[in-house]
Amino acid sequence: MLEVYTPPQVIQPPVESLQEEPKPSLFGSLFGRNARTSSSVAIPLALPKGLYMFGDVGCGKTMLMDLFYETLPSNIPSRKRIHFHNFMQDVHKRLHMAKTQYGGHFDALPLVAADIAESASVLCFDEFQCTDVANAMILRRLLQSLMSHGVVMVTTSNRHPDDLYKNGIQREHFIPCIKLLKSALKVLNLDSATDYRKIPRPPSGVYHHPLDLAASRHADKWFEFLGDPIHDPPHPATHEVWGRIIRVPKASGKAARFTFQELIGRATGAADYLELSALDPSDMPDHMRSLMDDLGLSMSALKSSSLFSGDEERFAFARALSRLTEMGNQQWIESGLGMGMTAKAGEEDKAAWRKTRSRWGEDIM
Repeated sequence: MLEVYTPPQVIQPPVESLQEEPKPSLFGSLFGRNARTSSSVAIPLALPKGLYMFGDVGCGKTMLMDLFYETLPSNIPSRKRIHFHNFMQDVHKRLHMAKTQYGGHFDALPLVAADIAESASVLCFDEFQCTDVANAMILRRLLQSLMSHGVVMVTTSNRHPDDLYKNGIQREHFIPCIKLLKSALKVLNLDSATDYRKIPRPPSGVYHHPLDLAASRHADKWFEFLGDPIHDPPHPATHEVWGRIIRVPKASGKAARFTFQELIGRATGAADYLELSALDPSDMPDHMRSLMDDLGLSMSALKSSSLFSGDEERFAFARALSRLTEMGNQQWIESGLGMGMTAKAGEEDKAAWRKTRSRWGEDIM
């Protein structure tokens, strides 16, 4: 149906129509809506049905979505493929900027949705999930507003829509979003017991155990190669994320070096990992961003629960383990994903890396 689909022109809502009356309480400001903004926006009848693919980790959801994205017809010139956490982080930043510009009682969501719709008529989300109340409260209106502008959505998830935000705070406010997903998207269960990332492949040598002197020397060589020790000697660095400071113990060029405790053991969230990935001047693959999101979610969840006792922790841990397994095989490294290189990266970079790798043969790379 996309082959004959013509996305409608996006009409920006008048700014004056989005000014809200002050809410009587903090609770009302979070969950309340006046009569004007609570009314449902119409979804075009001609909007092609989207797709919601769910299944266990490593069953091929992302591969299928990427295949769809790469083969979109030419009549869909504007499209975006993005990890869902990255998308929501961007949405919250846009909302904050709009409220800063127009005032705290400004209903910024329709304006943000229109801006996003102008940039992409097809949105592909990887790892759709909802784990916090801030996202739960805005998702239904956000998705419905996007669809009203003719945006088609394709997404992957580890959960059926009915299981999203399970046991979450104020989940009753999220139920309309679940109903919207089930009605506007075709829900497809990729029922597979196989985690294809764990199928044995030639090892890459990027993981080293035990952490002895040889492993330390190996890490030193990688940091020297990936960084720029001549023009940018290793040094501590700091970066600000939403008013919080991220400390990078050792940075050089486009490389950063952390110990496990420094990167994972501290109170760190998905926003911090996304900011670190954005510091890379190359286009860091979504695989790495997804891994960082998964690790961030699992560790933050662990701080308030017993070890892997809840559903969210099990899903997050399974995703992280699956991706770590994928990152440990030679195919992942040979494709350039292990260095933040994209498919468009120059062959000279890959050739230089392979030459360096051959010199490090004693490290069993």
